[in-house]
Amino acid sequence: MEKLIDALNKWPRSEEPNHTGWNLAHKIEEPLYQHLAKNLKLATRFGATMSAMISNNPAFDPSHIQQSYDWGSLGDGLVVDVGGSHGAVAIELASKNKKLRLISQDLDSTIQSAPALPAEISSRVQIMAHDFFTPQTVVADAYIFRWIFHNWSDKYAAKILQALIPALKPGGRILVQDGLLPDPGQMSSWREQDLR
Repeated sequence: MEKLIDALNKWPRSEEPNHTGWNLAHKIEEPLYQHLAKNLKLATRFGATMSAMISNNPAFDPSHIQQSYDWGSLGDGLVVDVGGSHGAVAIELASKNKKLRLISQDLDSTIQSAPALPAEISSRVQIMAHDFFTPQTVVADAYIFRWIFHNWSDKYAAKILQALIPALKPGGRILVQDGLLPDPGQMSSWREQDLR
């Protein structure tokens, strides 16, 4: 955050993932996620930090996604959680939907540090390495993008969705759970400042 204004001044209106305050602060040219992919120790620490942040904030609880879609309508269908890290959402959905099959996909560096799946759902849940900028290879009934797009500019969010096209089948679902910023002045100034 300390270098955010510097980054905005240096790269006005940039959509590139390496034009950030993080890059300036660390004097690193490559985007954060490429840097993490080369450093297992840092990737593990980053993953643990994200897990702690999510587990300590009720807004991020995986139960919300369980409650916001009729998963039973998919029967024994296949659901892919794209960018699903260590599979928290897949585990939650599998534990509540006894027929559903799930795959949690993330970068290989993230998958490497994933703990073992609970035995009671391990036959229906898989953790798989996949870069969501490359063509999707798994044909599924639904694809979840949970807290993914807010990390990417419109240019790269479009590329993520375009990579899904080769695997989309008629009737396939794309489910998005993410945050949106309201128009300025729609909430208290302290809350808006926190969000922005």
